[in-house]
Amino acid sequence: MSTEAQQASLDHGTHSAGFFNPDNLQARKLREQIAMETLDESLDYLLNEGGSVAIFDATNSTIERRRKIITRVQERGRSNLQVLFLESQCFDEALLQSNMLLKMSNPDYRDQDPVKALEDFRRRVAMYQKKYTPVGNIEERLGVSYCQMIDVGRKFITHNIKSFLATQVVGYLQHFNLAGRQVWLTRHGESNDNLSGKVSHDPGLSPHGVKYAAALSRFIDQERDTWNRQQKRLEEAGDSLRLSADKSPKRFHLWTSMTQRSIQTAKFFDSARYRIEHMRMLDDLSAGILSGFSDAEVKQRASDTQLNHTSTGYPGTRCEGYSDVTKRLRSIILELERVTGHVIFIGGSAVIRVLLAYCRGMQSYVSANVDIPLGTVYLLEPKPYGADYKEFDYNPETDSFHQKRDREG
Repeated sequence: MSTEAQQASLDHGTHSAGFFNPDNLQARKLREQIAMETLDESLDYLLNEGGSVAIFDATNSTIERRRKIITRVQERGRSNLQVLFLESQCFDEALLQSNMLLKMSNPDYRDQDPVKALEDFRRRVAMYQKKYTPVGNIEERLGVSYCQMIDVGRKFITHNIKSFLATQVVGYLQHFNLAGRQVWLTRHGESNDNLSGKVSHDPGLSPHGVKYAAALSRFIDQERDTWNRQQKRLEEAGDSLRLSADKSPKRFHLWTSMTQRSIQTAKFFDSARYRIEHMRMLDDLSAGILSGFSDAEVKQRASDTQLNHTSTGYPGTRCEGYSDVTKRLRSIILELERVTGHVIFIGGSAVIRVLLAYCRGMQSYVSANVDIPLGTVYLLEPKPYGADYKEFDYNPETDSFHQKRDREG
């Protein structure tokens, strides 16, 4: 966006509902200028900077605006770019109220009084409603792809969803939910391989690993009880400016790989309280024919190649790379987005690294080098604009966990 447009938007008070009044001709002209400049930045990314997907996050609630978008994309992208309109409609009053409360963490309202901010946002919605026309017949006559999501997944209406990326986007939205929940990630306890430095077929836990497994189950039990108490306090408080507490008990999923070290790390969890599943897709990197060698021997045998093991695996070894792991975790990630309960993952370092990178929005070239030590538990709580992030380290001397530091993803 140009400096002039930024300053003008500030002068008009973009946080105020009046800026979105369709009868305010000066503000409407400025909104169009800002929208088209932002769209051009998105197109620059796709056409000149190697981008594959750009998300143009704007209301686009009128036929006129959507026509302008289609025209601009066609002018600049010719036949190289496709447009997919995503529209969210909400008719459920309770859900609408919750969604409005979620907007209070929007950057527009972050530092404002919550009561006044909510009133202003309701006025802003009323302004949009004056000129709002849902996607439909016009887009269909133009052959434009669109997806309408109604009441956060209760119903979907799609049109002309044929390309690979479009089907992937719609599939993701069909798994999406807004439920408050926790996602826990940890490596398995120390294995006999970790002690020997070799990569064997399927090692079990060392005595220290068994001790970690017992402590982990106690720790997650405690954290689960803490979450439930917090939800109960929210429900009893009945604070109208906070999201309604989920009154239904949260199911807690425990997902591990099929390796003995991961299965044994989960053995102290009560199956009556946790839905425990073991999945081959969560297995760590396959060592292929290098199974049984030490890390040093693996690196020595690969020293003559120029391939990066973190992406493709060593050639001729049937050894997996991170790209292989990422591909087989796609269905797991969709399931993670679908479930409304808590989830704890127990697996090898490569799997935890990829899942942590996804949850925190890391680039793949950054995540491949993130250290995932034994004895660390990661907690993410999805929020409207990111995720609250914490790390907990296991202390074998006290046989307990302590929080390492608070972060925000």
